[in-house]
Amino acid sequence: MRVLDGVAELARHSRSYDRHRKVEDPAHVEALLAIKQRAHGSTANARLIGAAPKTEALLETCFKRGESVSAVTQRLLLLLDDYGAAELRAAVDEALARGTPHVGSIVFLLARRRRAAQRRLTPTVDLSRRPDLKDLYVKPHSPETYDELTRHDDDDSDDESS
Repeated sequence: MRVLDGVAELARHSRSYDRHRKVEDPAHVEALLAIKQRAHGSTANARLIGAAPKTEALLETCFKRGESVSAVTQRLLLLLDDYGAAELRAAVDEALARGTPHVGSIVFLLARRRRAAQRRLTPTVDLSRRPDLKDLYVKPHSPETYDELTRHDDDDSDDESS
C-alpha cells in the first residue's frame, strides 16, 4: 500500500489481509518518536519542569494519589506566572522536603515566602473573555500631572483659611 501526495510518495507499507493486524515500519516509528521528543519542550509539563525541575516528582506523587495531573499542572502554571520560576522552584523543593507534595502546600509556602519578604502580589488581569480589549493601549501620563492637582488643592485650602 502507498500513501501519495500528488505524485510524491509519502509512505509505503506491505498490505495485510489479516484481521486486526498492526503493520508498522520501524523507521516511521523512530521518526515519530524523534518528532515527539523535540516537541516535548513545548508542553505545559516541560515548562514547569524547566522552571522547577522537582515538579516532575511532585506530579508523579499527585498521579499516584489519583489526582488529575492536568489540573495540578494548570494550577502550578498559574503559580509560576504569578510568583516566578525562582519562587516556585523554592516552594516545590520545600514541599517535597517536608513531605507535603500538594498544590495547597505550595500555595501556602509561596504566600508565606512573599509575606516574609514583604512583597505584594501583583494581580494579573485576564482579558481572554474580552477580545475587544486585546489591542487596548493606555497612554501613561506624567506623574507631575498628579503633583499639580495636589498642589492646586493645597493652594485653594490656604486661600480659604486666610
